[in-house]
Amino acid sequence: MASLKVLLFVAVVAAGLLATVPVAVSGSASHAEAAGAGSLRLDMIAVADTDAHAIRVFHPDGTPAFAFGSEGSGDGQFSSPEGVAVYHDGTIAVADTGNDRVQVFVNGTFAGKFGSSGAGIGQLDGPRSIAFVPSGGMVAVADTGNDRVQVFHIDGDPAFVFGSGGSGDGQFSSPAGIAMGRDHTIAVADTGNDRVQVFHIDGMFIRSLGLSGSGDGQFSSPEGVAVSPDGTIAVADTGNDRVQVFRPDGVFSVSFGSNGPADGQFNGPRSVAWWSLGRTIAVADTGNDRVQVFGPDGAFAGQFGTQGGGAAQFDGPRSIAFLPSGGMVAVADTGNHRVQIIYVDGTPAFVFGSEGSGE
Repeated sequence: MASLKVLLFVAVVAAGLLATVPVAVSGSASHAEAAGAGSLRLDMIAVADTDAHAIRVFHPDGTPAFAFGSEGSGDGQFSSPEGVAVYHDGTIAVADTGNDRVQVFVNGTFAGKFGSSGAGIGQLDGPRSIAFVPSGGMVAVADTGNDRVQVFHIDGDPAFVFGSGGSGDGQFSSPAGIAMGRDHTIAVADTGNDRVQVFHIDGMFIRSLGLSGSGDGQFSSPEGVAVSPDGTIAVADTGNDRVQVFRPDGVFSVSFGSNGPADGQFNGPRSVAWWSLGRTIAVADTGNDRVQVFGPDGAFAGQFGTQGGGAAQFDGPRSIAFLPSGGMVAVADTGNHRVQIIYVDGTPAFVFGSEGSGE
């Protein structure tokens, strides 16, 4: 059973796309563990084991498939990686946050790297999130410290760079999350500016959603964003303890949630995920140590989890993603240093991980 430290991103391999969720990473081509650097399958889960400076890949039942990485700055080593993305062909891209770079692996084997510390084109400053372009061959990176987004070819050649520090259209303040639409649009959680911005892949500004506040369509430090297959955008409005949903054209649709522990209430939600072709929204209700499930109109559908370290209990879950097979969610159970796989009805399926840096 693999051991996990602080979880920041979980990535589930989908049919040509990627669902990302915060967890920690560990991995290195020369340090493949468990089953070794085998082929990545569509039902596997990649975890960024941040404190252990590694990437770990698991089978759906929690059995380790392979892991790679160790602390350092060499090829295949990491420094507090916070983002991981997986494409359906087995390519894994890692936002190596502390090393200010992106590393690329194929089934756990080091395949390349790009980026260095700085503010020039192709340089990075604390990148926190990464996502594959649906057609493959490129990745979009939230270059958080440089207040911009960079899109790279998988070989590291910069394709597009957009954004700068500020609050105008196309400017950012510590962007923390990225989600890709099937139409090659990019939704960015512009956390410090209390908004979400949407762009064409080449950086052409399309629209901005929200402004500071607590009214409909307003945000307070949004951290999570997800795009449904039809382009509907769900946002974890973290500071306002709620979720907001916008139509594909950016028009506000619905807001649900308020501060509290009751059904449908939240305490600092950090992540959202779509399931069933946009008919279900799951929310990592971080401060309430649980996951809640809603219809696209915000109708409460159920919740599971309580504070604790037992099965289907949580301690500050930071992120969530649906498995492509449907009916189950992967939850980054941050405070318990583990990942839990749970059926949507709350029945525990699998639990894996514990505090530590070993397998």
